[in-house]
Amino acid sequence: MMLGAILLALLNWGPATGAAQAAKAPAPTALAKVEALSLESVKEGNTVVYYSKGREARGRAVLALVRGLLAWCTPVYGALDLKVAVLNEADWKSAIDNPYGVPGVRQPGPIAFMPADVERGTLYREVLALADSLPAATKQDIAAKCGSLSACTLQFADLIVLHEITHVYVERTSFGRPNMWVGELAPDYLVYAYLRAEHRPELAAWNVMNAVTARMTPHVTSLESLEHERHNANSLTRLEPELPRLHGILMERIPEVYDRVGLDFIPRLATTFPRQEHPTGCWTEGLNAGICRSQELPEAEILHRLDAVAPGFSAWSQRYGTAR
Repeated sequence: MMLGAILLALLNWGPATGAAQAAKAPAPTALAKVEALSLESVKEGNTVVYYSKGREARGRAVLALVRGLLAWCTPVYGALDLKVAVLNEADWKSAIDNPYGVPGVRQPGPIAFMPADVERGTLYREVLALADSLPAATKQDIAAKCGSLSACTLQFADLIVLHEITHVYVERTSFGRPNMWVGELAPDYLVYAYLRAEHRPELAAWNVMNAVTARMTPHVTSLESLEHERHNANSLTRLEPELPRLHGILMERIPEVYDRVGLDFIPRLATTFPRQEHPTGCWTEGLNAGICRSQELPEAEILHRLDAVAPGFSAWSQRYGTAR
């Protein structure tokens, strides 16, 4: 399912490290695979965008998209030497294993992947297939915000890469992920904060498309159940349909938090869940990627700490398993 593949891409943005990396034979990095394609490129500051033949206009549009986020984040998180690959289907298959059209970020680099032809991508096609099943109110909202579901989806498909990039910035803070969903909350919040603080027109598509995914059928009864399930064998297969819904429901909470604490939320999150100097039991793959056993906390404790930052998390969490 496409939407689950999106979240798989988001969760596996980082490099394998430690024992997991040592156990595998050396393989070409994603960046090395792109460089082997001998593509043309355009550079601005610390950002290089590679693009498939004939896709210069698309490459420059992607450069403009990421440039705003990078400029906004640099004063707080430091400069980022980012590479971006804007690829057609053939080049994409040579460099990254994501389904075509599902953005991704890989280390080392970091290098972000974007489709040269969004309409040919899995994400675009399967979102459009949802059109007839959307409630009338959602269709009206889409028409008001974007003009059409197609236009909303084109923007949303590109905006997903901002979430991927903000993972890199969050990793530069002292934040230690206490579980999966809080680890996804942080970059989602940073994307929303950027779009809102900079009055970006893309915020409308970001909001309405997350509202669409929030209305998907629940596959777990609570956030606590979600976290329990991710530890089990084959958790991705079981939870894949739930993952896009998670992001949609996180976005129900994020504007309320922003109204209360604004740009201070990420620093407060890092203070509330500080990273251990030497965390242990750290996963590198699947739904547990980036989470360390020694930093995990019980759901009740997590919600208690989040309520101290911005009251309302506990009440919000109680509705997680309820269909929208």
